[in-house]
Amino acid sequence: MRLIKVYANKESFRTVEFNSSGLNFIVAKQKNPEKNDDGKTYNGVGKSMLVRIINYCLGSNKTNYTGFCEKLKGWEFYLDFNVGIRNFTVKRSTDEPQKVFLNEEEYTVEKYRNILQELCFSIPDNVGYISFRTLLPFFLRPSKESYVDCMKPAYTHTEYHKLLNNAFLIGLDIKLAERKFNLRKEQEKIKELENIFREDQLIHDFFKGSKDITLELTEINDQIKRVEDNLLKFQVAEDYHDIQSDADAINSRLFSLKNEIVILENNIKNIDESLQTKPSVTIAITDLEKIYNEAKVIFSDSVKKTLHDIEVFYSNLTTSRIRRLSEQKNELIITHKEKNQSLINYNRDLMKK
Repeated sequence: MRLIKVYANKESFRTVEFNSSGLNFIVAKQKNPEKNDDGKTYNGVGKSMLVRIINYCLGSNKTNYTGFCEKLKGWEFYLDFNVGIRNFTVKRSTDEPQKVFLNEEEYTVEKYRNILQELCFSIPDNVGYISFRTLLPFFLRPSKESYVDCMKPAYTHTEYHKLLNNAFLIGLDIKLAERKFNLRKEQEKIKELENIFREDQLIHDFFKGSKDITLELTEINDQIKRVEDNLLKFQVAEDYHDIQSDADAINSRLFSLKNEIVILENNIKNIDESLQTKPSVTIAITDLEKIYNEAKVIFSDSVKKTLHDIEVFYSNLTTSRIRRLSEQKNELIITHKEKNQSLINYNRDLMKK
């Protein structure tokens, strides 16, 4: 692509024409060169604005030009350029930034970008993170940050994106870079699975065959029973009618009841959040296969479970978790109602004192 000229529909805009070959420089003449004033610079001649207009005409996001369009109502900017032997003229107005006219034919900004990409670059199919707009900043340098570091033409580029785009521009095999990136992600996922094996004692014991799922379910049921027994502690003491005559004792009990009710409400809220939250380790069939294969590596011949055992194990574990939380919630709701009723009764007795 070679830029030919930039112009607008307003007479106040001075057309900028580019040389057909060689370099183009934007220079300014100092009004009083004899004066030595360090505070005077060459800023304000339109260098940055020209770059912004070119970027705008080459399909920049309209969200980056909100203030630009609001302050320049009614303006239309034109850019003439050629690619090979074909000449093009693009027009983009500030009143309708979502539209672009290329050789007088209307396109959406996204469609226009695709046309520019096909004209200027031969990007392989099924390669992500490379497009006309990701490659353009390496040439246009659209922001101030673009000139701080040659490797960072735009602040949105990640390290991998920059590597991939640079590799493409200098003619390297980007498939290798992409494969390395995917292998790295796969390696991190495998490490995560390994950490699960090492840190989760339940899974560790299950794969080694030292703990059967039926025993684990029994243990969970025992935990439910212990929780139910603990919840009984929140019941009002059986002998509270004997101390109703003492107003100070009633006040003390009211204070305690209010605290217990708040604790119950918080516990119910926590259970509701837990029921809405998926387990931190969601195992799909493909992940189960990886876990099974990883277990073979880690535990060698001590692995005694099949892939079906693993699937059933996680299904039972999830079902038990939901049932346990639901039962806890029901018990807490019943206790909460009882506490509230007791609170009403104590308040009534206190009013009689």
